[in-house]
Amino acid sequence: MQKVCFCLGIMQKFTPVYHPSANMVERKNRDLKTQLAVLVGTNHTDWPNKLPAIRFAMNTAKCSSTGYSAAFLNFGRELRTPAEVSHDLRSVIQNENFIPEVTPRVLRLADHLKETQEVQEKEQHRRKTTADSKRRPGPTYATGDRVYVVTHLVATPRSNVHQNSTPDEMDPISSYPPKDRAVTN
Repeated sequence: MQKVCFCLGIMQKFTPVYHPSANMVERKNRDLKTQLAVLVGTNHTDWPNKLPAIRFAMNTAKCSSTGYSAAFLNFGRELRTPAEVSHDLRSVIQNENFIPEVTPRVLRLADHLKETQEVQEKEQHRRKTTADSKRRPGPTYATGDRVYVVTHLVATPRSNVHQNSTPDEMDPISSYPPKDRAVTN
């Protein structure tokens, strides 16, 4: 297949396989499963009753990289606990978003979101720097060097080929200088 692609001038790009641990939703689901397991214990029929408490805990937990909770970033304020709502009604009236308070709160929320984005970018840069420092440098090739590339046969249901029964093949190819990828109009 590589030879066909080379003859047709097609540059193959391989995408990584699906990696659920890098997906934010999967990470939240992992946390949810752990918290459910702790709260449910041996009574597995009671899990729907535990979801509101877990959801509240996840929404009010402060993120280490942003410094804010998800509820604060979405609503501009921290969520009130059921005890605060039922026992202290004056705090509800004083802290509620009434019309005269909307503009300053929106401006403060915009400031918090901007600050959060800056903190997130710094954290991402720090993580990248740490990961790059642990990564070994890639090999360098000169034009004309012979290199071996591992090719895998693709197993599909229609081909009657099982992935485990296909040997990896080593195809020698010559390295070529990198092509100019500049976009021209």
